[in-house]
Amino acid sequence: MKFSLIIPLLVAAGMVKGQAGAEYIALGKNLANSSAVFCLANNPAVLAPVKQSFGFWGSNKFTGTPIIHGGIAANLILKNTGLGLNSGYFGTTKSNRFAAELNIGQRITEKFSLGVALGFTKFTQGLDYGNTAKITGKLGANIQINTNIDLGVVLVNPWLSVNQSLAASPQLHFSAGYKVNAQTKLWAQYHNESGMPAVYGLALKYTATNPGIMAALQTGMEPISIGIVYDRSNMRFAFASSYHLYLGFTPSFTCIWLKQ
Repeated sequence: MKFSLIIPLLVAAGMVKGQAGAEYIALGKNLANSSAVFCLANNPAVLAPVKQSFGFWGSNKFTGTPIIHGGIAANLILKNTGLGLNSGYFGTTKSNRFAAELNIGQRITEKFSLGVALGFTKFTQGLDYGNTAKITGKLGANIQINTNIDLGVVLVNPWLSVNQSLAASPQLHFSAGYKVNAQTKLWAQYHNESGMPAVYGLALKYTATNPGIMAALQTGMEPISIGIVYDRSNMRFAFASSYHLYLGFTPSFTCIWLKQ
């Protein structure tokens, strides 16, 4: 495959723009999933029960072309308000996508929170195709219906009516979580990106052991994903892989420092 075609193919092949973390990948790449938390970077409405966190993540597809894909994020929780910063990079020196965001989350009531993220995404295509930059962001909500059920919704770039460029596209993510017991949680999930078929699926997280196990089954081009999460002292490590029908496996990792 020609180098000039590899980057647009990977972007169009279901790699949701702005993704962050191995837990996000293992749980079906749904931004609204309440356990796909990475310093407010996925759903800015989900305030983790820690005062501070900082982490980095990375992933790579087995395509034969060396591609850097990763990012960093940090957040601070002040009573009922969360503040965060995150940035991510995907591509090579000639064709790449760079994004940066400011995230703000607010707990409105004990069971309801809202969040907003605002930043920019810049896509650089090599071979004199030029650059594209867009203002990007998210609107998120998280609702705890009762002790067992929670709902999450994330709108990505809702001000864009269509997929205007490889740098940005409108998206909708929805996740409904059910706590089976203290160690097991299930989610029914949906997400839709402009220009792509809607994706429906189920995700599971099991934490009776350390490391815990995460997995997802869904429709679309990446039907299977799986991963583990390991907690030690104030550190969290996660490793995951999703399988794409054409591009194969995507090994991913996350390392997060947490301060209670």
